[in-house]
Amino acid sequence: MVTSYTQLLKKRYAGQLDSDADEFIEYAVDGASRMGLLIEDLLAFSRVGSQGAAFARADLEDTLARTLRGLEVALAESGAEVTSDPMPT
Repeated sequence: MVTSYTQLLKKRYAGQLDSDADEFIEYAVDGASRMGLLIEDLLAFSRVGSQGAAFARADLEDTLARTLRGLEVALAESGAEVTSDPMPT
């Protein structure tokens, strides 16, 4: 409901108020949308133990390596360096 009303404010009053008001409305719309996603994710997380598949061991060293390979270009472009301690299974 918060998301719907903030989007309605944005749609109805965009450009009719000063730039600060437009910016504040955009912050409200963005925050309400992120809050909705957070709530959905928390609900999904709460169902993991009751509706999800059985837990299995995972090699997090491998997961980290695959993730870093996927981020190679972004890391190189940004000059970022990722470090980690040994990851558990």
